[in-house]
Amino acid sequence: MAVSIFVVCATALLLAPQLRVASPQPPAQFRRPASSRPRARPPRAGVPGFSTWLRKEFGDAYCGVPDKYAADVLCFDMNSIVHTQLRRSKNESHAFVRIFRQLHATMRVVRPRQHVLLALDGPAPLAKMATQRERRRKSADKSTEKGLSPLYATPGTIFMQRLEEALVYFCCEQLCTQRGSGLTFHVSGAETPGEGEFKLLEWLLAQDPPRGGKRPPSAVIVGGDGDLVLQALQLRGGWDVSVLLELPTKRAAKEGIEPRVSVGALRDSLEEQLLESVGKGGKGGKGGGGKGGGGAKEDDVALALEPVALFALCGNDYLPKVREASFDRLWLGYAALRRTEKFRDARLVRRTAAAAGSVTLDGPFLAALLRVTAACAQRASAAAAAAIEGGATPSEARASSAAVGLDPKSLARLADEAANWRVKPPAEATSVASQRAREYVDGVLWTAQLYCAGGGRGASWAWRHERKFAPSALQIARWLDGAAAAELAPPPRDANGPLPAPLFCSVVLPPHVTRQMAPRDLSRALEPGGALEWLAESHAAEAAAAAAAKEAAIARDAGADAAGADDGDDDEEEGEAAAAPETVALEELIARAAALPDGALPAPLLRRSAALAAQPAWLCVRRLPPGDDHAEAPPGLPKLPRLPPRPPTDRMRPLRKGGLTCAWEPAGEALR
Repeated sequence: MAVSIFVVCATALLLAPQLRVASPQPPAQFRRPASSRPRARPPRAGVPGFSTWLRKEFGDAYCGVPDKYAADVLCFDMNSIVHTQLRRSKNESHAFVRIFRQLHATMRVVRPRQHVLLALDGPAPLAKMATQRERRRKSADKSTEKGLSPLYATPGTIFMQRLEEALVYFCCEQLCTQRGSGLTFHVSGAETPGEGEFKLLEWLLAQDPPRGGKRPPSAVIVGGDGDLVLQALQLRGGWDVSVLLELPTKRAAKEGIEPRVSVGALRDSLEEQLLESVGKGGKGGKGGGGKGGGGAKEDDVALALEPVALFALCGNDYLPKVREASFDRLWLGYAALRRTEKFRDARLVRRTAAAAGSVTLDGPFLAALLRVTAACAQRASAAAAAAIEGGATPSEARASSAAVGLDPKSLARLADEAANWRVKPPAEATSVASQRAREYVDGVLWTAQLYCAGGGRGASWAWRHERKFAPSALQIARWLDGAAAAELAPPPRDANGPLPAPLFCSVVLPPHVTRQMAPRDLSRALEPGGALEWLAESHAAEAAAAAAAKEAAIARDAGADAAGADDGDDDEEEGEAAAAPETVALEELIARAAALPDGALPAPLLRRSAALAAQPAWLCVRRLPPGDDHAEAPPGLPKLPRLPPRPPTDRMRPLRKGGLTCAWEPAGEALR
């Protein structure tokens, strides 16, 4: 008997590769070589280095995931999951299987009680488009891509359309189980504008959680971006929030790495440090209130935006880094300034009553902070130069001098000097340095408004910081000395909204990639004589300009080395000119794409994405209560999908018909 079972199993294993239906293979240049299967790591986007600093400075806010851990709302920022699984997948079907496996594993670790949110990245604002375009151009040039290319995760590609359909299948599959039958699933696809994490933030901000219960309503946000913590700090009004940066593993437990951030504990630690800095005492040990996140006070609401504005100076997806800035210098300098009499009750960012989500900056406070930061950086540079003369390597010198000037006595002296700084007459507002400083401050305000509004719909979709490098800290401080209050408001909102996903895809991806990954009608439009021929020509001209700029930079560096040129601000200006290969402004490309006449592209290509760009909405999937009728799409929104959908791969089983319903849920509205 045992021998017969062995023979049957062995035969099945041998025949399985022949019986399995082959999935469509991506083009060779977008598929990893079969020789290796490397362990991919999730991308760490957002604010570079923030997660590392946060874990070091506020380690008590990090905690493990308890057994039988549950949350009322489980939110998935799908971007990191999709990118990670694409890099590990052999084909599209394999990617769907791996994504589902990751979702199942997470829902076993964190059991949702009421709602599950799945948010894909949609068309982004112009500020992020410029960054995405540059990254995708570089990624498309790589010929040794491991796994499937992350370019498949661009809104408007065939893969992202199929992924949204696959996620609807996943929701229906869960609703057909006993454990998931009482849940409500919400899906925001890649055709709905906005980045996934901001869609989640907007949904949570729109809800009015019930008060007075035995426990506060809880939410867990799952994603790989460190700045999810900054976004979770914006939640208030009774939420108990945690951010799960990765699933707990035996290896992480062995190394003592805690995967979950308690936002309530982090908020308590932030408040405690600031209360201590102004001499008002704390509330106990660091990270107190680990369960945290109960009733957020008015001070907590104001405090939540302070780290956003502070750490925007360290660079993010929208702004370059101020050269002198570091997380320690900014945070410790901020706390030192709050100890001075002048800035004891100051706030770097304040919400205003001008409009929903509107913010303003405290110019003198930010100028003083930048002067403290510049002074600390100057001392650290001098210490690093001395260490190099003593025989240390540059990396060793930078590491040993990073904390120079950050001791309490030095910071207190620098803070007093900055608080009592005698303001000199401002430079001409038309000077290049003043213009650069103003543009950068606009970016800090825009970033704060993006977080404040939730979902980015309160911020301008047409703003971006065009320069490659940030001005120096002192250049910004000098401009702030003479800035009027009206100049410390974020860029005004524009009438134009986001591009539909197919047009976004054609602008962001190089044409040869678009032809491989996008719908056939969009690929034809890029061919000679097509409606988007001019866009393909622009991409080609920009690629040629980028290659020429790279060659010019190499030649200039060689000439500078031969002449023994010194480093200085002039190098930054030269690099600025060399690093801007746009032959046609991105704004002009977007305007031309948005102004295409009716009929230039086939109507089915744009119909669904154009409707969701005009009226962003979530697809709500749940079990059909007895006596309820199936919902119909409201006017202006796309037709609702048929339930249950077909299995996305041959390895998944068809679902039984009946008992399920779906409806469109307008983004930014509270649940009824």
